[in-house]
Amino acid sequence: MAEAHAPMTPGAPILSRCRVLVAGGFGQLGRWLARRPVGDLVEVCNVGRKHSEIYGPGMDLSDRGSIEHALEVFRPQVVINAAAFTAVDAAEDDEAAAAAINVDGSARLAAECARRDIPLVHVSTDYVPGLYAPVEDPAGAPSLAASVPEAIDFASEAGVYARTKWEGELAVRRAHPGATVVRTAWVYSGPARSRLEGLGGGDFVTTMLRLESERDSVNVVDDQWGNPTFACDLAEGLLQLANRLASGDRALSGAVLNAAGGGRATWHDLAAEAFALAGADRARVLPVGTDEFPRPAARPSFSVLGDSEWRRAGLMPLPHWRDGLRRAFTMAR
Repeated sequence: MAEAHAPMTPGAPILSRCRVLVAGGFGQLGRWLARRPVGDLVEVCNVGRKHSEIYGPGMDLSDRGSIEHALEVFRPQVVINAAAFTAVDAAEDDEAAAAAINVDGSARLAAECARRDIPLVHVSTDYVPGLYAPVEDPAGAPSLAASVPEAIDFASEAGVYARTKWEGELAVRRAHPGATVVRTAWVYSGPARSRLEGLGGGDFVTTMLRLESERDSVNVVDDQWGNPTFACDLAEGLLQLANRLASGDRALSGAVLNAAGGGRATWHDLAAEAFALAGADRARVLPVGTDEFPRPAARPSFSVLGDSEWRRAGLMPLPHWRDGLRRAFTMAR
């Protein structure tokens, strides 16, 4: 089912310039936030946990004093919390570490922002509304709205990552009722990852491209549905939102929004498209079921995020996932 993604007229004026502080600023999303300011309208200050000779003081979310110091030094007009424990399977073996960042650290940052009346954008995940809602026709089923009940009865098989991200959302909203929660999904940089100097690790698209060079064929699940999201596009959307909040547009305060690539896909769709863009035969990507790839933590079978609330707020929808993937390849050239 095709989903329209026509631009909308912004619903509020924006500042000539605003200062945004990014917690978790040296991860994938944080680096794109620093590289992709909206024209000259945004000054992005990235912080990691430790002090940097280049970037200044760090911000350790386990330490209230560290948070206070960073907020005093940078004096941001908006804070984006991109810090998270995102190792979905590893979280199963270290719930304390996941909760320390996803719940306790996020709440600590939210409380300090609230005390200073600083708008906060808290980045969350499709695992929250997507667990566990199997649908009969995932290709045509309605996408998931951003709003969810205050209490989610997570199934016993829901993983630590999903639970801690949901508990983190609740903790942030309790500590800072004006915080804006933004859920996203399937974030990647793909070949454009090479533009993010010093970023380790990988993502699904880069893994598929590596396997394309190593194997004759690759098995990829085709029964999990979601929104592939180019991290560069997500960064642009978050900065647009931050600019609106800094302008005093409090209609977005306390909102829960979805921001993810347009359309919908399976992991098989995404892998096949990546193969094709790399000049390889997409038929080398073989569809298989989730049951052939058992993992420590369960994945949502259907977590296609709808952006109706984002659009109604007058924010520009993120591009279709196929467009984002093409640009990830173009930007790497």
